[in-house]
Amino acid sequence: SPLVYDHLERAAFRRASAVILPGAAYPNATDDDTDERILKTLALIGYYVRDDAAPPALVAEVFDKRSLGLAARVYTGDRRMVVSDGVSGRLVAQALLQPGLAQVFTELLTFGAKNEGYVVEHAEVVGLTFGEAQARFPKAAVLGVVRPEGDGYVPMLAPPADLRVEPGDRLAVIAEHLTDTD
Repeated sequence: SPLVYDHLERAAFRRASAVILPGAAYPNATDDDTDERILKTLALIGYYVRDDAAPPALVAEVFDKRSLGLAARVYTGDRRMVVSDGVSGRLVAQALLQPGLAQVFTELLTFGAKNEGYVVEHAEVVGLTFGEAQARFPKAAVLGVVRPEGDGYVPMLAPPADLRVEPGDRLAVIAEHLTDTD
């Protein structure tokens, strides 16, 4: 249970660079129950890492967008909240507008399917243009650059081909295996 400190410690949450809290991990729970558990888990982790120099980044799924404000108060570290109905609604709308897009979403969003999304960092592409960097990955589709900015990152999908890859930049790619991003 993520609501028990010893269980969180077993997962080494204080040494993790990121913690992912999926909203659907609780069987037979309603959306309200799931959001409540996510918020309690955020509060518990926030309490224990409040004095840590580098608390983990948190990614959490909630079902009700009204939970976002409370999440910001209970965990003040770097966090990304995903409101699943909003994301689901936008995906369905796009899939209805574009025939065949549902198959693409299924492929990309199903773990263990043929292709996965990765964010990778390779020093050997620093200084190259985005177009030149794309050519270095014959087994992967390079979608863009994820650039550090302040305490976070800024994704730049489909940037111009002449954009220079800078030190610290990461590449957003789709590949069948992580080794295909080498």
